Amino acid sequence: MRLAALIIAVVICTLLPTIGYAQVDFVFLDIGPNGQRVEPGALDISGIGSGTNNTNNSYVGLVADTGDMFDLSITNNNTAGVATGGIDWRDRGNGSTDSLVRLGEDFVKNNAGFIELTFSGLPAGLYTATSYHVDPDFDQAEDIHVFITDALGTDVDAGQVGDADFSAGGAGGLTTAEVAGSSIMDFSFFSDGVNDVILVFDGATNSGDNETPLNGLFLQFQAVPEPASVAIWSLIGLGLVGFGYRRFRCDAK
Repeated sequence: MRLAALIIAVVICTLLPTIGYAQVDFVFLDIGPNGQRVEPGALDISGIGSGTNNTNNSYVGLVADTGDMFDLSITNNNTAGVATGGIDWRDRGNGSTDSLVRLGEDFVKNNAGFIELTFSGLPAGLYTATSYHVDPDFDQAEDIHVFITDALGTDVDAGQVGDADFSAGGAGGLTTAEVAGSSIMDFSFFSDGVNDVILVFDGATNSGDNETPLNGLFLQFQAVPEPASVAIWSLIGLGLVGFGYRRFRCDAK
């Protein structure tokens, strides 16, 4: 009986700091030029006219689904922070209203292969991301990597690739499956709540077409306990462990 209590105390010590920190939707970014059709539930990231070339842009005070505010910049920097090529803004017209099609119609691209997203002010926690890479009119880079600079590392390859090497024959022919198939799914990064998080999408390593499109990014978020909370619960848990062990020894005698 006392041994069971001891085991329960150890479990409490381990699990209490993480209780209540479920993964939630953080924000869905639909990136494209002014006038784009926005995917339902997504945040419109535009502000630049369609057909505009070589133009970076930044957004201050964006509001996530959680109510948190953050900033975002879209630039043509490579993984070394060097401007390479240019960010072009494209509207390929309108397709169906099927899921993800409005996301895939419009996008930014860099013919030289690099698109850098810099996030400022993200709450501390673990983020899971899916990015989308479609040009409905043209086939583009087939191996698009994402390099992550976050609280855990610098320019770390996420290990998954996106594929824009197909043409839908225009926005009218674009399907949900094609947009979903272009994605880099479920890569993760960690924000410490203080420093910027940088994602660099890189199609420049392809032997053929390096042109890299980016239609949008879906982020989910799991908060981490504050250090003070972890310390308090750990002390409580350790106290329970000590109490259980003492009772166990007394009973053994």
